[in-house]
Amino acid sequence: MAIFKIPIQLGGFVLLNSTVNNPLSTFVLLALVYGFTLATYRLLFSPLSAIPGPKLAAVTRLWILYHDYKNQRTDTITNLHKKYGPVVRIGPNEVSFTSTSAVKDIYTGSGREGGFPKGFMYAMFTHYGRYNMFSSLTSEAHSWRRRMIASSYSLTNILNREAGKGDIWRTVGEYLEHVRREGVESKTRPGHSIDIYPVNIYFACDNVSAHVFGEERGTRALGSARDNVEIRLQRDSIDDWYIPTRREKIYLWTDFNIALRCFETFEKTAQKFLRIIQRRVDLDPKYIGGTFLHNYAYNNMRDLKDRPSPELTVAKNLLSGKVSGKVSEIFDEFGAASESMDHMLAGMDTTSDTLSFLLAMLALPEYHQYQEKIRSSLPDLPPFDQPLSLVDINHILTNPYINSVIKETLLIFPAIPVTLPRVVPSGGRVVDGLWLPEGTLASSSVRAVNLALLPEFEENTGNVRWEPSRWLISTDADKDRTQELERRLWSFGSGGRGCIGKHLALTEMSLLLAAILANYNIRREDNIALEVPHSHWTCRRSFRDIAYLKDFNGFLRFEPL
Repeated sequence: MAIFKIPIQLGGFVLLNSTVNNPLSTFVLLALVYGFTLATYRLLFSPLSAIPGPKLAAVTRLWILYHDYKNQRTDTITNLHKKYGPVVRIGPNEVSFTSTSAVKDIYTGSGREGGFPKGFMYAMFTHYGRYNMFSSLTSEAHSWRRRMIASSYSLTNILNREAGKGDIWRTVGEYLEHVRREGVESKTRPGHSIDIYPVNIYFACDNVSAHVFGEERGTRALGSARDNVEIRLQRDSIDDWYIPTRREKIYLWTDFNIALRCFETFEKTAQKFLRIIQRRVDLDPKYIGGTFLHNYAYNNMRDLKDRPSPELTVAKNLLSGKVSGKVSEIFDEFGAASESMDHMLAGMDTTSDTLSFLLAMLALPEYHQYQEKIRSSLPDLPPFDQPLSLVDINHILTNPYINSVIKETLLIFPAIPVTLPRVVPSGGRVVDGLWLPEGTLASSSVRAVNLALLPEFEENTGNVRWEPSRWLISTDADKDRTQELERRLWSFGSGGRGCIGKHLALTEMSLLLAAILANYNIRREDNIALEVPHSHWTCRRSFRDIAYLKDFNGFLRFEPL
């Protein structure tokens, strides 16, 4: 075995000056030299070395990984932008941006190139072994999927559908009936108290499922579960989705991609093996290992294929296989089911979260004035079994007070506040005047981008307030300010890869808010003597690593007018 001396000095200190004849010692020595060299390069000579940020973050991903593990990424990055400005280095190979120009370059890009491709983290949002619009990594793969169903989510289609059928308005009525039927009556105060978080999830699920699959195949989670096993099953499955799952630590897919992809491959192989066994007793190959919610999308897609519906829905567009009028065979039934499943989950998560935060804030005494302003500005509303007219729908959707509380909630409490990583394409790119080598992770945090719009954030004067008045217009200066806020509000994303369900979500929230305040005052219920099986406010972790309104127990009292 070779015996040699290696004197090494760092900063004037002798690290080693002795005979080395142990392979382990040699390995440790070389590892130390490599680590020191790599850290020095990343800190001083990397193309990203001039970008401000914590020194430890520049040296190792363990820094951001620690905050990922502690569910602190969003808060940490928001505070870093408050300290360092619109560009922050949050890893050896990752940079966070908050400027409008950077967001446009990264997520929208040019018409020819599109935005930067997504990172592998998004692969976890595939369903049934197929990619969908959200999990597709490139702009091209996203684009053809979006074109196939874009008309179903256009504002014109949603308004005409609602004025013709009244699906959302009927579900709004079922929401209020659910509160009366399942809320807790107080002996000393009027009204019913209820945990609004699950109710809002059921509401969003019933709406988005009807929009995707049609009224006949939509869920009925808001219905009476007392004598209906199917409704109980739907509710249990929906509730289970919000108990922490492997999606809680979503950024582990960035840091441990290879290990998790190997695990997923093993999991899929096991599922295929189980499916082969199952076919011996059941010729219909069901999705193995799924909950009711997963089976729901696949079974509905197969049923729709076997029994076509005259109703024009998202699922029908998916099965028709048309892209810009040309027949396509890209979507098989699993691909169509994956797309539908993704719309279900996205429509449940974001809409229900926003509604919960909105109602929780309106119920505070200092914001009761907005309840009265909304109530006094509403038109006469028809019964819930009659569709609203287009005039009434437009009146509600353009109501300045309804818009102000919804937009303020989207601004301060974005349902998906986290960073959305993209990968710098081949050849590298310039973003905000900074050269980013290919393979660099470029990202923006929705919450950091939103809060960067506010003077109190920029001036570092303290916590931001939920203040709907910032959206109300009474002067030309107000108009200019609100137009700039609306232009830069990023809760729905931007460009061709922004949220396709934006108009559906805004219509759902606006109609529900109008109906609630036309019939009730809402108040926080702090003295309810009920046990909550698990905290809906802290368990929700899929794409939200920050717990808003920690002091709120989730219960509101609906007091009849």
